[in-house]
Order: sequence, then C-alpha cells, then structure tokens
Amino acid sequence: MWNILVVLKLLIFLSIQFPYGNSDSIREAERDCQWICTDSSYFDSTDCWNCGRIPSLDDNASIQNATVMATFDTNLSSLLLFNSHLSLSPGVSFSVKTNIRLEANSSLLTMGQNSWFIAKGSDSLINVSSGLIFGNFKGLRIINYGTLKLTEKLSIDSNIANYGDLSFGEKEKKFELTTSSNSLLQNWGRVKVLGTSHLNGLDWANYKYSQVDVKSPLNINGDKSKSLTSFKFQESALSLESNIKISGGSNLILLNTVVNCPNINSLAIIESPRTTAKSIQIQGLSIIIKSPELSIIDLEINNKQLTLQSPNGTLSSKTIVGNKKKRSVLQLKGTFTINSSIMGSGSFIALESSLLVPIGVKPQNWSVKDMKVGDITFIEKKEKWEPILSGFHGEIKRILISFDSYPNRWNQSFSLISHSKLQLPLPSLKVFPDYRCLNPLLSINNHSLSFHFDQPKMPILELSHLYQMNSNDVLFHWSMNSLDCGDYLLDNFKLSSGAFTTMVRDTSIKVPRSKFKSCQPNIVQVDATFTSKLFSSDPIWVHSNHISFLLPVDFQNFRPDISKIKTSFNSTGTCLQVEWDDKLTEKKNYPCGSKPMKLEIISEGGNKSIPNQSVDISKKISQLTIPYCTRYSLSFRFIFSYNNSLSSPSASIVIFNAPTTRPLMPIYSLNDHTVFFSWKSSPRCKCKEEFRTSFFRIVKGSQTKDGIKNIPFDLDQEGINDFKAVAICVYQDGERISEHLSWSIDPSMHSTQYSSNHHASNTHSSSLPSESSSGNDNSRGEESKSRIVTKIALIVAGVFGMILILAIAFVVIRHIRNERIHQQMLEQERNSLLHFS
Repeated sequence: MWNILVVLKLLIFLSIQFPYGNSDSIREAERDCQWICTDSSYFDSTDCWNCGRIPSLDDNASIQNATVMATFDTNLSSLLLFNSHLSLSPGVSFSVKTNIRLEANSSLLTMGQNSWFIAKGSDSLINVSSGLIFGNFKGLRIINYGTLKLTEKLSIDSNIANYGDLSFGEKEKKFELTTSSNSLLQNWGRVKVLGTSHLNGLDWANYKYSQVDVKSPLNINGDKSKSLTSFKFQESALSLESNIKISGGSNLILLNTVVNCPNINSLAIIESPRTTAKSIQIQGLSIIIKSPELSIIDLEINNKQLTLQSPNGTLSSKTIVGNKKKRSVLQLKGTFTINSSIMGSGSFIALESSLLVPIGVKPQNWSVKDMKVGDITFIEKKEKWEPILSGFHGEIKRILISFDSYPNRWNQSFSLISHSKLQLPLPSLKVFPDYRCLNPLLSINNHSLSFHFDQPKMPILELSHLYQMNSNDVLFHWSMNSLDCGDYLLDNFKLSSGAFTTMVRDTSIKVPRSKFKSCQPNIVQVDATFTSKLFSSDPIWVHSNHISFLLPVDFQNFRPDISKIKTSFNSTGTCLQVEWDDKLTEKKNYPCGSKPMKLEIISEGGNKSIPNQSVDISKKISQLTIPYCTRYSLSFRFIFSYNNSLSSPSASIVIFNAPTTRPLMPIYSLNDHTVFFSWKSSPRCKCKEEFRTSFFRIVKGSQTKDGIKNIPFDLDQEGINDFKAVAICVYQDGERISEHLSWSIDPSMHSTQYSSNHHASNTHSSSLPSESSSGNDNSRGEESKSRIVTKIALIVAGVFGMILILAIAFVVIRHIRNERIHQQMLEQERNSLLHFS
C-alpha cells in the first residue's frame, strides 16, 4: 500500500511538470477507447474509459491530460499519449500492435526492472516527436519490429532493440537525444540518420545483416564515465552520405563490415578518438577516417579513395587496394606501423606519412601498382635479416633504419626491397643510432634495394706548423676531435714528407729545417691509424690530412728607403700626399726571386684612428687625411710576392700638421734714411701643446731680419724699396711659415703700397726630406683672396657696429639733456613759490 502511494505522488509530480494542453489540438482519428478521468489513476480502471472496459488487443487507446499507471501486462492495437504520462510497474509488459505516438510533452516511465514496451508486427509505428522515455536501473525496454521515429529533442533512460526501421530526426531539422549511462541501442534492422543528429551517452551496436544509413551529419558524444561506450558494427553495413564525428568516451569498431559512400557529390569523413577495424571493405567514393589511435586488420578498398589519418596507426595482415575493374587509392597521413602486405591495381600514397616497418618478420608483398612514399623506417629486432619488402613499384623519398645493436661488419649489406621497380633518384638514408663515422649508403643491384655502411669516417685532423727564425727546426702539431664510432681505438700517428717518414705517439714533433726545400712548397702528411675491437675482422683504417707550406724567408735587410718617399700637404692643409718613384724598388737580390708588390702605410698617433693602407707599388701615390695639431708616426714596409704574406721591417717618419697664420700689417716710422717696422703683438699661433715661440721676418732684397718691435732697414733714396714679411710659428719639429705680406716704400713720394700672398712650409724631423714650397704659391694665393674677402666683411661689420654705438650714445645723451632741462624747470618753480610766499 505504501508503494502505491509513492507511485501516485510521483505521477502527481509529473502531471505538474507537464501542464495540460488544448484538447482541441488532438487529431481526429479512430479512438475506440478514450481516457475520460481528469485525475491520476490506474490503467485498469474501467470507469476512466469511455468504452466502459479495459482496452485490449483490438482497441485503439488514447490518453490526454492524465497520469496513468499500468500494473499488469497489456496488449493494444495502438496508443496515443497527449500531454500525458504512462508508467509501468515492475515486470509489466506493455505491447502495441500498430502505432505508438507520444505528443505534447508526453512520457513513458518504468518503476522497476524487466518492464517492456513492445511494438509488435511489421506495421507497428512508434513516433516520438517530443517527450521523455525513461526508467529506473536498466529501465524501460523498447522493442521495435516496425517503425520507430525519434524527432526533435528527446531524453531516454531505456534500452532500444530495433528489428525494424529506426530513424533519427527529420530532413533539415536538428535532432538531439540524451540518454542515461545505461542506455543501449541494439540494431538488427535498419537505422537512418535523416537530420543532423546529436546522440549523447548512447552505446550503439549493429549486428549481423543490419544497416546504418547516414544521410545527415551524425555526432556521437560518449559518456567518459563508462569504460566501454562504443559505436560498433559487426557483420553489418554502413552507408555514408554525410560525416560522422565521435567524441568523448566513444570508440568506433568495425568488424566484417562494408563501408560504402554512394553519393557521387559527397566526401564522407569519420572522426573518432579510437578506431578498431578488422576485415572491412570500403566501397563507393572518397572516405576519410581520422583517429588518434587507428588499427586495421585486413582491409579491402574498392572505392575512389580512402584516406587514413592518424599519429598512431597500424595496418596488419593484408591490404588490397583496387581490383582489375576499379583503380582505387589508399592515402596515409601521419605515422603508421605496417605489418601488412599491400597489393592490388590501385595506388598507395604516403608522402605525408612516416611508415614504420619491423625487420625480422615474414617479408611483406608490396606489389600495389603504384606507390609513393615519404619516410619509411625499418626497425631491427635482433633477428635474422631477410628482404623486408618485395614487388615495390614507385618512389620513396627517405628511408630510416633503426638498429637495436651494432651490425657485424661495417661493410655488411642489408637487403631492404627485392624484385622492385624503384623510381630514381634513390631516396635519402638515415640510420639510428647514428654511428657517427659509419656512413650508410643505398644501392640497387638486380632490382633489389640494399644498404651498407661505407668505410668509417674518422675525425678530422687539424695539422699546422710553426717555424721560429732563431731556430733550425720546424715544429708541427695537430689536433683531432673525439672518436666515438664502432669502438675504434687510435694506435699512432705517422708523419711523412718527400724526404722523411717518422712514427709519432704524441700530437707534435720537431723536424730539422734541413729536411725541407727553400723557395718552393713543402708537403707534409700526417696519418692516424685506428683499429677496432668491435670490427676485429676488418682491416686497420688510416685517416690522413696534409698541409703545404713554404719555409720562412729573412727579409730583414730589405727595409724601405724612406729618402725615396716624399710627403706634402695639399692646399687645405689636411690631406697628406705620399709619393715615390721607381727608385724605391730598384733592382736588388730579393730572396726566392720575389719582389715588393705593395707598400703598406701604417699610421699611429692622435686621437683619431687612420686606417692602414696597402697600395700597389705601381701606383706611386697615396693620400691620408691628417687632422690639424696632431702628431702621427708613419711606418712603411714592403709586402713581397713570395707567399703573398711575408713583409719587410718598417721604416718611419713623424708628420705634424699645423694650420697657417696670417700676418698683420706692421706699423712703421721714417727717420732720415731709415725705416722702423713694429707690430703690436707677436704672431698668433695654434696647436698650443706643440708651440714653442713666434716672430715676424722681414725681407728686403738680400737682407733678412727677425723680430717684433722696431726692426730697422736703410732706405734706398733712388727708386722704390720693396719689403716682404711673414709670420713664423716655431713648433717642436720646426717652423710653420704663414702667407707673405708685401709692400713698397718710395722715399721721394713718401707713399706706401701693400700687397700680400700666401706661403707656408713645414719643417719635419731629420728623417723627412726637404721640400720646395714654390709649387703651392698659386693655391696659397687663392686662400689669401678668401682671407681678403673675410677682412672686408669684418670691416663692414665694424662700420655697422660703430654706427650702432653712435646711435646708442645719441639716445643716451639726449636722455641726459632732457633730465637736466626737467631739473632746471623744477628749480625755477620752487624759486617762484618761495618768492611768492
């Protein structure tokens, strides 16, 4: 009694959750027995049926706006639920001969185990357009022998066994089915996916002779809490006109299954976290299977193209691509382990894949008509090596071989592919682990592709030599990288040349100079001898390196003669020109028939670095930019043609570059027949750190006098007396003469005419040859003109300055005058006031 009350309370709760609808919306149909009670009751209540009896096998029952419980086995012709809820007591079997229809939020509920909701007969129809089908524990069991249509959004907590036709959704409409963690769909009939369908938490198994037609996208989201959620096909058929995407905890299992893509305009894609297939046939057009874990045993392809994409895929046993009537394509993308023969009239493409092929198993027949492979990795398993593949037709981009142990011999040959028609060029080859000095090579012989290790590559020997001029020996030394290859050991070194051979245990040796020839290349070779514990049957291997060198030659006696080198500054005084002639390289007995090829000029000193210059001797000229007031040491040395690297000792001079100073006009006075010249101050000289003293020098004919004040000269009474003056700055290295200032005095006329021209010269250290300055008069004259223009500009500026000073003075005087007048007026006014008082 208590259980009945609980059930009634649950039924009342469900009636509240699903409010009544409008009864006028019920379709007019044959209703032999209609529910007329408005409250909750039992299905066997005769008072609630308008037919006055409990509906039976020949009755069409309809329930609207009610909550009903069936407590005993029931058989009906058809059942309609409209905004109603029908529940089954534990152990009750509810069978319908023809149609079952749930409308307007109706539901089926089971209250215990072993309750059955059965649609019997090939004409029966279960149509659930909107509602719930749920139950406790293993819950309600729906068995369909006719047609079961599930549309819109449903929640099912029951198992479904389909022997007839089951459809999900409607065309161009979405369908969503949510099940409990225990719901199972078992299909022995036919399932059609008509609309885009989302199945959540459903275990789906298709058995012998069943078929699934995917006409719209199918999304299966497994329940991760269940360990064996799957979408399984066993001896059944799968027809793809759209895509399947499996996620969550679901897996795809294909056993003895035919997969067909019949639509000429479709490309079907199957995505699954894990795919397991055995003995499957692929037919129709293009299909793509994507799976992180993919395992296929016995695959037969008779469709246009099958693409398998997986980072961890396996093909085992036998793979047949195409037949005589159809040319199929199998394409792999990702990483696949191949334990399968690949045969047929089609194509096998794995350019975007890495294929792993175990070594030591039965040779595999890869005789498919056309193969294109990217990477093949052969994995050695410590078993007898036999040809791995046979009948290969096509191309391979790269072969990788993985060893578990060392090969027995470095030159041992390993057959990879036999009876092949491999397209050239040969694939690249890489072996793991990398034996460093063992070089793997591929070769084709009698239509078989093999590889072997080439002779060992020993470490590179870095050989060099060192010769000291004060020694009679030549020192050779060498180094080499560490050796890690096939357990090879270094025995010794052998040093050899045309005149000697010696064995060395160390990495250096001294050889007397007398063993080598002068003025021609000497070739010396060092050989490293190795033996191997691992390859004891192989011969000793020798690796060599050699150098060619010339004995050093003494050029100490061939220093450049700097007296043959001339230096001069240009008109601006900043560019030093270095010149020489053929006398610099006059014929001498240079060693080994060599001769100077270049003159190297090295400048040192000052705060500004001047790049070294290497000038061909034949040019006879070079220029360097020397800043003012900076002392530089110039070194010269020859570079000889012998080995193009040996140079002579250097010879140096010192260059000091100081700017010129323009002299001022002298002041002179006449006293009888004598004239006295004076300057207000000494010449203004720059480069203070190098400056020593300065004065003026006056020249009249052959007379020369130096000084600053009252420099006397006797005047010739007849004719004109011509004078010249220059300003002289004395620096640490000598004089610096400024431009000339010239004037004439005519005693009879007491007139003086002035003119000036520029002249400057340098005096260097004793090692610098003297130079004439006459060649620079014209350039100095041009500079003098520019200075005259500058002086005129200064005079004009001075005149304007005087005018400005006078104007300011005028304003100031006028202001003072006005102040005085104002003071006088105030004084007069004050006096007038005093007088009035």
